[in-house]
Amino acid sequence: MSQLPPPDWNPFGTSSRPHGAPWFRQFAWTAAVVIGTIGVLVLAYLGACVASGESRSAILLSGLDVPYQVTVNGTSYALPPKAFREISVAEGDLDIVLQLVDGRSYTETVHLASPLLTRPFRDELVVLNPDRCAILAHDQGGYDVRPRLVDPDAFHRIHIGEVLYTFDHIEHVFEALPYDIRVSGPETRRSVRAVTTGMTAEQHQIIVDAVGATEAQRIVRRVLDLDPRNGEFLRIAAEFLDANEMAAHCRPSLDQRPLDI
Repeated sequence: MSQLPPPDWNPFGTSSRPHGAPWFRQFAWTAAVVIGTIGVLVLAYLGACVASGESRSAILLSGLDVPYQVTVNGTSYALPPKAFREISVAEGDLDIVLQLVDGRSYTETVHLASPLLTRPFRDELVVLNPDRCAILAHDQGGYDVRPRLVDPDAFHRIHIGEVLYTFDHIEHVFEALPYDIRVSGPETRRSVRAVTTGMTAEQHQIIVDAVGATEAQRIVRRVLDLDPRNGEFLRIAAEFLDANEMAAHCRPSLDQRPLDI
């Protein structure tokens, strides 16, 4: 019995293996490494997107002249009159409970969300106003090395009456736009945005212009319900309420000394 040749035996003395097999294996290995690396980077980026949604920075803002306690998704915060503080919240439904010093409480639920894939790059200011009474001004001003008489990109918008506000690309938070700014390089013009608070309700027309007369009336009623001695809103209440309702709001203040209505 003769011995059979091995499987790779070739009587012509050349290899029976296909030419280029080592190159193909190298290519397959390199492709696997690249695909694996891309997969790891994609998973890491998705993880960063999810994590950024789990911890969003937000400004908790009071628009009342009285202190109150506010709870956001189970975490409690004390808010002094007309004060603000920075907190961290997770995206999704936000259950907000406003607790006044007299024991009354008000509950609101708002939904905070942003596109998943762009979260790490978003420059968004989140403001929570549990009492719905703060007056916010949203401004944009243009700065140019060659001053212009009119800035086509400038705007001034008033917001009031909501619990949740979001603003994009705010460079000045609760501070006015600067008189001038410094630029470098070839830049000759820049637009800057700011969100401020502290405007007085006595300029009642700004509220009407922002939300309309009907909504302005509802806001005045809400402020006086939450803070019956709010002199600022009592002074403009006559512009929105009838005589009987106005008298009902003023009557509790008649016992104060000195008289303050």
